[in-house]
Amino acid sequence: MIGRHTIRFSLLALLSISLAISGPSFGCDCGNPGPACNYVGAAAAVFVGRVIFNDDDGISGTMQRTLVRFQVEESFKGLPPNAKDVWVDPGSFTSCYANYHVGERLLVFGYRDRGMPSDATTMSVDPKRAVKNKPWPPGIDPKDLPTIYWAPECSGTRLITPETEGLIAPEIEYLRRFKAGTARSLVTGRVFQDERFGIFDAPGIPGVDVSIEGNNLRKNSQTDANGRYLFNDIPPGHYVLKSRLTAYESTQDALEVDVPSSGCGWADFDMIGSGVITGQLLDHDGRPVRDVKITVLRLGADGKPVYYGFKETLPDSQGRFEFENLPEGDFQIGVNVFYAPDADSPYPPTTWSEGGRSTIHLDAGEHRQIAPFNLPVAAIVRQVPVRVFWPDGRPAKDVDVWAYVGGEPGAHASTDSDGGAQLDLLEGLDYAVEAKIWVEPSEKREVARSGVTRVTPGSEPIHLDLCLCEQTPNYR
Repeated sequence: MIGRHTIRFSLLALLSISLAISGPSFGCDCGNPGPACNYVGAAAAVFVGRVIFNDDDGISGTMQRTLVRFQVEESFKGLPPNAKDVWVDPGSFTSCYANYHVGERLLVFGYRDRGMPSDATTMSVDPKRAVKNKPWPPGIDPKDLPTIYWAPECSGTRLITPETEGLIAPEIEYLRRFKAGTARSLVTGRVFQDERFGIFDAPGIPGVDVSIEGNNLRKNSQTDANGRYLFNDIPPGHYVLKSRLTAYESTQDALEVDVPSSGCGWADFDMIGSGVITGQLLDHDGRPVRDVKITVLRLGADGKPVYYGFKETLPDSQGRFEFENLPEGDFQIGVNVFYAPDADSPYPPTTWSEGGRSTIHLDAGEHRQIAPFNLPVAAIVRQVPVRVFWPDGRPAKDVDVWAYVGGEPGAHASTDSDGGAQLDLLEGLDYAVEAKIWVEPSEKREVARSGVTRVTPGSEPIHLDLCLCEQTPNYR
């Protein structure tokens, strides 16, 4: 397959060499989950179940072995007819660790080997920090171990909620046909609205024209409300897919897909919108502002910002700015609305609004100019000296000192040989300040930390003394 999937597997080839065996724990990067027919062939067990036990103790998954027990609701492959429960490893000691919570209901694809999941572009393993092999949980006899399936992130496993049932219902129906031996070859996938602009939650686009051609066959389809397209009863062979929608441009001219004799072909399209928002940024006195980053936030159906759905730009000498290639939907524009204010951008979070409304709606392909908006007066930067020491009074060198605003980093410094550092904090903002550093040999690595000190700088001088008197297993 070419297009998006070629990129995925190229990354896998480049990155798995450096990340998959050892070293620091980088995040697990998953592609969009494919259809059930893409996973069922390789999986050893496929079922719908509810989590009834999890011995995760809250530390990083790269540092502990975890076992999860599922109560089986419906089985599609690999389990005995009378199976009532299944044990799953959610990716212990890897960055592809999946967080399963008691009470959750999931469609699970379980595997017998512990290799890199099929949809992962990166996965790291850090055996030097694999410090916790917990006792076997109740229900497991160490002398007669049950089959423990491997279902980390990127394994095809997915959560079933009222919000996702519409997407998962066709998958369940396909798996029932697969179990009955009546499933036929098909080609399916989804069309997304700009995955790069909100990489984890890009919505599907309804009404996209999708065509398939090959093997003396040509068919057309349209995506449903979730952006899914489907071609049933496609003979095995090689095909070319194309997508088209007014006011959007696909990032791929065409995608190629191979349909096996049993199973399915799968390809996802990503489409970029042509919407534009322009405006002007002014200071408190109405003068044009440059050199201050402006952010556009992409809002989801719930009216909240999409995770990592943002773009940034700098205004020109007249304070004018432009955001282009926007999809249909709702947006907010402002300064310091994604990152915390700091000494380089010393303004409280400021969102554009007009008539009491801060949401900007764009129709597909719409170009919209918004009214100018003003920044508040810049906050005064206060230099706050910090001293960090060990419990015995020794100065602590090379310690990270963080000042968070609403959970986001607003300032950072590292201590010198005397345990000293300086934080540039903004007057009037509420900060949570903490010092922390990794300690102990790698096989017992923990974090020495000071605990949080609350600080709101004012006109009076502040000096912070922080003791690394606490120890925790993770850095967060």
